[in-house]
Amino acid sequence: MSHQGPTQPVFIVNPHSESGKTGKNWPGIQTQLKARFGKFDVHLTEGPGHATALAREVLKSGASRIVSVGGDGTLNEVLNGWLEDDQPLNPEAELGLIMRGTGGDFRKSLGLENNLNSYLDTLASTPARRVDVGKVTLTGKDGLPIKRYFINIGSFGMGGDVVHLIENSPLHKYLGGTPGFLLATLQSMARFRPQRVRLKIDHTLDFQQSILQVAVANGQAHGGGMRVAPKAQIDDGWFELVILTGVGPVEAAMTLPRVYVGQHLEAPCVRYLRCRHLVAEALDQAPIWLEVDGESPGKLPASFELLPRRINLKA
Repeated sequence: MSHQGPTQPVFIVNPHSESGKTGKNWPGIQTQLKARFGKFDVHLTEGPGHATALAREVLKSGASRIVSVGGDGTLNEVLNGWLEDDQPLNPEAELGLIMRGTGGDFRKSLGLENNLNSYLDTLASTPARRVDVGKVTLTGKDGLPIKRYFINIGSFGMGGDVVHLIENSPLHKYLGGTPGFLLATLQSMARFRPQRVRLKIDHTLDFQQSILQVAVANGQAHGGGMRVAPKAQIDDGWFELVILTGVGPVEAAMTLPRVYVGQHLEAPCVRYLRCRHLVAEALDQAPIWLEVDGESPGKLPASFELLPRRINLKA
């Protein structure tokens, strides 16, 4: 491991991503990195939350080019080490990515090809651009408030239930990607019942709604490839708010295929808005779980805020 200079790239690598294939293939990947970049620094994550600590550490030590190597969860952890009090630790630093996860939803939001050469070409030649970040303050699993940043999508309702199910099921983790998400989604649809929430949007709208799912989208895709917010752009200064209202399981099942191809926004059971700020609270006793970039950090109540043009992304 070398000592990074101010322009020398630092790779934060989750060796367990893509069901452990990243660790097994890392020697070959590293050979290609040396051919492209010469000197670079590598930090391997050792468990949940480690990528956040590593990102914070290398940014404070002067690194200005960091690449997340792993899945959507690894990228989310790096992002949460990138920002402190809603501001980047180094405003000039650039974040790159080599997606190695089983879902790959953020790369689908960006339209990136999922092969190493494509990622390396992007890192070597694509200029960084300023992109938006989402912030959510929510209720953690221990009942205490926590704050998380996200770059792709935060959701609650059935989406949160799906991720909660996956995180507690070895079968879904084994299947991974679209198959695992699809199975969990079908199981959630069979057991999930509409939940009542209060939504306060941009300090102008305030209403109650029976929902199956609410997506607060900076990017376009989640859930293993569902194009839930096909109009979303990560640098336009807006969330796309997609509400699947409290319909029955039959209508929800009929809408699901349209979500995968992004043709659901005109469906009768979908309410679509744009916003920069959302406060959501549950009106029933049952917990309403959230998912944030594919992770399950807690439940409602929650407050979402868009942080415009907050980081430099090479993608």
